[in-house]
Amino acid sequence: GGTPYPDQQSLLTSLREAYVQEIRKWGHRRKWQVALANFEEMNEKGIGPTESSCNAVASAMIETVKQWRRSLCLFEEIRSRGFSTRHETFLNVADGVRKADRWDVALQVLQDMRQADYQM
Repeated sequence: GGTPYPDQQSLLTSLREAYVQEIRKWGHRRKWQVALANFEEMNEKGIGPTESSCNAVASAMIETVKQWRRSLCLFEEIRSRGFSTRHETFLNVADGVRKADRWDVALQVLQDMRQADYQM
């Protein structure tokens, strides 16, 4: 009989997408610890990081104002890996640091967004 994943690449793609969905789900529920744990598990298993998972976990972590520094580190990791940063990630990170009264950092993130050719 046929398998739902005819090759290893399609299986990896499905696993990556499942992890990203989990990270986003927990981020929306403001459970950044669970989102981060899924991100770390994905990386430990050699499935990631991916552009989508990095963007998803950075957005999830910014849901809690106290985690803005971690989110900013993940944001920098996205860029250092050569991944493109999603428009919503820029905005989420900028909004999170603004909520922490770090306007200087928020303005820098928006400046970076402008340099990346995103329209605000």
